[in-house]
Amino acid sequence: MSRLIACILGVLTVAPAWAEYNYHRPTELLVTLGTQALMICNGRFVSNRPLELIYEQELKLDRMPVLPAKEVAIDETRRTVAVGVGANFPAPVMRAAYREGLGCIMLAPDQDFDDVDSLPELRLPALPRLLPASRILERRASPQRYQTC
Repeated sequence: MSRLIACILGVLTVAPAWAEYNYHRPTELLVTLGTQALMICNGRFVSNRPLELIYEQELKLDRMPVLPAKEVAIDETRRTVAVGVGANFPAPVMRAAYREGLGCIMLAPDQDFDDVDSLPELRLPALPRLLPASRILERRASPQRYQTC
């Protein structure tokens, strides 16, 4: 009987530790790192914003935990961002890359920047040359288009 009581007391003292463990922490961290990588990439390479403004504005959007700049690697020539570099996390480093015509895209957790060249791009032809605004206004105000009563 005393053995049964000791076992029940042991389970009851350990149970709160099980209840407090966050089993979703690695997944939450993966999403947070990916969101930060994508927001920095879009802010830097799509909007041409300085990193300080991205940290002050975009990254405070959802009040998510933001990694310091020393754990973010930005490659200006290849236009890529890696978040979680040098950190000891249960989630992998998350990467985003700018692709012509598409903007920034996320790389899968198992991809690295060697895979960037195999990702799609959208190359559009140049827009047709439009008439100057003065010529458009001339056409609209042309007296031949209106009939008199």
